[in-house]
Amino acid sequence: MELNEAMYWDEVDRLAREALAAEHDGRDAEDALMEAVDAHRWVVYAHYALQVMIFCENCDDDLVTSADLSAVWREGGLAGVASTIAAACLLADARDRLAQLRERQAVDA
Repeated sequence: MELNEAMYWDEVDRLAREALAAEHDGRDAEDALMEAVDAHRWVVYAHYALQVMIFCENCDDDLVTSADLSAVWREGGLAGVASTIAAACLLADARDRLAQLRERQAVDA
């Protein structure tokens, strides 16, 4: 399956909404978001991970920096590096969308 821009942004929105729902249920939204991204097939599978980088607008630089990409390369090759960067991108875009949803909730309240 090939990703497209609409699919990517729909998924970012879904992840953010699920994190917000988790927050309303008393869980930490950031933890919920990180868990969802970490296990996401677009992060786990290199074929998708490489496509994520095409559509993302942000990247969690702290996550990439702390990952030690040279070690990731030695252990997992290009697939590992792509997965690490895709996770950072998907997480950053979903965090931004979560912030937008929270802002909208505050205005509507």
